[in-house]
Amino acid sequence: MAFHVSKTSILSTLDYIEDGRADIYKWGETRRSKPLATFLCQKLRLDFDVHVSIFVSPIVFPLAFSINADFQRRERVLEDLAQFKGALVVLFFCHRDWLQSSGLPTDFLKTVNTKLRGLVLNIKEYLLTEKILRRNFILAVIYEDLSDISQLNDKMRCSSLPHNSPLLTRLIHYHNLMCHAFERLRVIREYRSPRTIRSFTKVFIFLMPIVLSPYYVHMGIKSGNLWSPYYIAVLVSFIFGTLQGVQDVLDDPFDGISEDDINLGQVRSLHV
Repeated sequence: MAFHVSKTSILSTLDYIEDGRADIYKWGETRRSKPLATFLCQKLRLDFDVHVSIFVSPIVFPLAFSINADFQRRERVLEDLAQFKGALVVLFFCHRDWLQSSGLPTDFLKTVNTKLRGLVLNIKEYLLTEKILRRNFILAVIYEDLSDISQLNDKMRCSSLPHNSPLLTRLIHYHNLMCHAFERLRVIREYRSPRTIRSFTKVFIFLMPIVLSPYYVHMGIKSGNLWSPYYIAVLVSFIFGTLQGVQDVLDDPFDGISEDDINLGQVRSLHV
């Protein structure tokens, strides 16, 4: 997307900014403005000594908690995808191996194959789609596919397969695993990490270099180095801003912006 900026901005050197990356450059602009507060405090001779932990602790703990929670969400997505794929493949194998004994036509296996492939594609599109109305439409299609698979299992139950009652419990079990895995993926897709914690850390990270500017000036006077306040202000803003960026990237494992996002191309390439 095009991005119009002033001539004095670092963004003026870029003719085009890729989608999802504008915030990165905005963070850089914000970091450039933070030393201004330090400069004003230095000119006004405003300095004081304070325990930095009073300001740092309210940021570190919520931020670390959010990053850890988002990482666990990503790991759960991988586990659910593995469970869904495994249950789907075994369910197809059961239909394939029992086809001859059940006396069902050969087109039955083709119908099962087509339905399973369509289900995989629909789930992939559901996880990647951003618009809510489209997701709701795809969700209805997914539930319809799961219902059709249940009906196909019932056809196998009503067939002439020997001892079909004990055997069909396997199909029902794998179908349940697929449904449970999809519902867990849906919850992660629809619900993100708590917004209140993220808003708190973002506001505090933005204000902390300004609030602590007198302390940076005090450290510079104490050390006898007039440039150290600027160095500390930029370093603190960079560290906490980077951590906040990591948390934002991990919050949605399906957006495709980061290399740490889930590669759903592996789901689409499922061969049955």
